[in-house]
Amino acid sequence: MNIIQRYLHIKNNGFNDTSSNKNITNDFIDEIQLAIILLTCFFLIPNKLIAIFVILTIISIFIEYQFFIKHTSISNYKKYLYLFVDLIHNCFFLLVVYLFINLKCNYKKLILLNICMFIIVLFFLHFKRCILSIIADDITKIEKNWLNPINKLRYIFGFKKNYITKAKKSYYDDWVDSNTYPFIGIILLNLYCLFIKR
Repeated sequence: MNIIQRYLHIKNNGFNDTSSNKNITNDFIDEIQLAIILLTCFFLIPNKLIAIFVILTIISIFIEYQFFIKHTSISNYKKYLYLFVDLIHNCFFLLVVYLFINLKCNYKKLILLNICMFIIVLFFLHFKRCILSIIADDITKIEKNWLNPINKLRYIFGFKKNYITKAKKSYYDDWVDSNTYPFIGIILLNLYCLFIKR
């Protein structure tokens, strides 16, 4: 399958479907509407970096709906609730990334970044897993790792094998493994801003 066929197959048949014999409907109405919204965001938001992050958030929510949540048997209310939790997850993730790459040793941004990371660690130490992932799994009754916007795009283009992934060892270990390097980066950034670039 090429990328477009792969995308349409997953969109129409769901993440559990592995057959390639089903009829794939070439219906791009949703995608055309999405493209209009994304172009509008890009041209209306003056700060292009923020515009890109808003676009990534919208694409991430769209992918989560098309590839996962619309194929579940939960009620529409729970689907919207799940997407709202996913929106918060995406926004929090992209806020941390935005602050990290656009910090320029601004102390207000540095404090905000540190507060965000402190909140993440605090919830993790209490729940032994990301609190937003726990809430999302409780809504759908399906346990899975959360995918950030970059990994969702990697999945569409065939660089990531599975959309629904569970913990390899434990959710605790997976969280620690996936967040070690970002935390080291933030600690080094703090040291750089506080002691080197004074």
